[in-house]
Amino acid sequence: MPDPPCTEDGLPCLTTTGENMFACKVNGQNWIAAAPYSIQGPDPLYVEYSELEGWLTINAVNKASDGTKYEELFVFGRDIYSEKNDSIRSLNPNPNGFTNYLPSNCSEYDHDTTKKGTLNIVQLDTVNKIISGTFSMDLFNSTCTDSIIHITDGRFDAKYAY
Repeated sequence: MPDPPCTEDGLPCLTTTGENMFACKVNGQNWIAAAPYSIQGPDPLYVEYSELEGWLTINAVNKASDGTKYEELFVFGRDIYSEKNDSIRSLNPNPNGFTNYLPSNCSEYDHDTTKKGTLNIVQLDTVNKIISGTFSMDLFNSTCTDSIIHITDGRFDAKYAY
């Protein structure tokens, strides 16, 4: 049985100990990474961070074992070398920030380049390879009925690869 949420909004609290946690609100609804299986096993979260190049990639999965739900949320940040507050930006050809949301009822959503999101690194422990932070952003897809997805109250705490 998982530990109960520690916040009034039903999302897990932000931790800084590598708890392998990723959660946010998607259009006001709680979204918590969870997967009975995935490419990397039963792990719903995969995080890579390059200490040398300063990029961060987070891939979170929310998947139901009966196949009725498969959603992924990607967060990408650049120029991260220490704890800091920054904005998620999407600049071609080299994006500083990029996210996709793949719901089961519509095609992928990309970062809304007209609005900056936020990516705040609150802990970067390069000895134990732990990164923790908060984020928010808007995602956009003009072909969907609900063309904008609002991601708010995002938080993550994970051990990273590399």
